[in-house]
Amino acid sequence: MLSCVSANWRAVSLQLSYFSKYGEEPNAYLIAKSICKAREIKPIETTFDLVEVIKNCLPQKVLNKKGHPAKQVFQALRIAVNDELQVFEKSLLQAIKIAKIGGRIAVISFHSLEDRIAKHTFKEYSEIKVPKNLPIVVKDLAPLKLITRHPILPSEEELAEKMGITVDKVREVMKISQDPVSLETPIGEEEDDPLTKALMEEAERMNQNRGI
Repeated sequence: MLSCVSANWRAVSLQLSYFSKYGEEPNAYLIAKSICKAREIKPIETTFDLVEVIKNCLPQKVLNKKGHPAKQVFQALRIAVNDELQVFEKSLLQAIKIAKIGGRIAVISFHSLEDRIAKHTFKEYSEIKVPKNLPIVVKDLAPLKLITRHPILPSEEELAEKMGITVDKVREVMKISQDPVSLETPIGEEEDDPLTKALMEEAERMNQNRGI
């Protein structure tokens, strides 16, 4: 990974783009500029060399903060080299395509970049875009139904057990039927309606868990 960066990422603007976009590093410009200056003196050959450059360019108040000062830079390098966000988005779309009716897709995101992709993708596939103020009858349902409109966060007990570990977020959707909707029979009252059946099974499962 480091050899790839050393060979191809010589421009400050390119490093700044990756550190800001993939690492969400607030000191991206300062770090990128320092890396380019360090290369003029000698090559950056190891991860320890890179960490040293980062530490030397950051102000003391940043170094005193909790967490490793190079963490976000290494996150940016990993994501860019492995093309992780593009692979994640493609995998999410494939999961939506192959999921069966009633099947669920749950995503655990380890940073805001992944969570943002999951949030926007689930929203896009759980809504039907209809122009406002136009007399259009919607005959099809969106392929997904949001199960969790907000991410599921760890409980206080879980946080207590994992003190100091980054909080992970979970979002979940359910694949539903896209059969035409009858204008005569309200949604949920059709015979053998897969959505109604899935929701009833979910309610029964929750009642069993509560001991009802």
